[in-house]
Amino acid sequence: MAKTISIFGDSISTFKGVTAEGNRIYYDSADTNRTGVSSVEDTWWARLAKRLGHQLLANASYSGSMVDGRAFPAGRSIERARQVLGPDGSQPDEIVVFIGINDYGWGGAAFQERGGSEACPTLFENVEEGFVPGDAPAGELQRFADAYDEMLENLRSVAPEADIWCMTLLPGRAPGSPHSTFCYSLRGIPLEEYNKVIKCVAIANGCKVADVAGFGLDYVSTDGTHPNLLGMEQLADLAFASMTGGKPDAELFAEELASERMCLEPTCVGCQHAASTGVKWSCVCLK
Repeated sequence: MAKTISIFGDSISTFKGVTAEGNRIYYDSADTNRTGVSSVEDTWWARLAKRLGHQLLANASYSGSMVDGRAFPAGRSIERARQVLGPDGSQPDEIVVFIGINDYGWGGAAFQERGGSEACPTLFENVEEGFVPGDAPAGELQRFADAYDEMLENLRSVAPEADIWCMTLLPGRAPGSPHSTFCYSLRGIPLEEYNKVIKCVAIANGCKVADVAGFGLDYVSTDGTHPNLLGMEQLADLAFASMTGGKPDAELFAEELASERMCLEPTCVGCQHAASTGVKWSCVCLK
């Protein structure tokens, strides 16, 4: 009998009709968002499940959600954790966690709240008209660590027998670019610092690390975050390789797709080369 797998993530891992009912979605067969992703079989997580020989039990992803936050849909909420269970309450054999890019992009739950994101808990009442996020506030990395820890504890509580894989965050690249286009320090905290937290907290909670970023490769995305059709295949390949101890398929990654930080400025906020650092932030450097 095939093992079951549940996916826990953000917009990158959604698809209409499969993601938990009521959750915000990004990928929709009726609107491909210029990605070319038109069916659930195109998604990175469906490709991964197929390559592993697993059967999807549940998709607990929520577009725009962060790990941190005071209530649902934050990844640390117990309601999100329960979404990895099957309709009959059955536990998955494995859970793949791929979340955190919105924590990085916003620079913290407080900024997401003030910016009025639709992925904020409905109880938030602190939206500020015209608010523009700046650099992440002091202590944000520790808040992310605490939230990630609580998220894993909740997943353990609802699915104690499951193997939990925590994927690191990795840079997306604009289609056709001959070099990296990712904003590596969008709000003053380098992406690698978030990955260090993910790896440390995962290990501390007895989880496994799928260090997709460790291969040093970009995946192709529309906006530095959301993979297009090729990017989905690349992301699935990186996840499979990291979970099975293999190597990425060289045919999927041209030589120029090696990750490279093109700018060493400490923050992208206020930089003319950043596509956007406002409430509609984009992880794309135009330099």
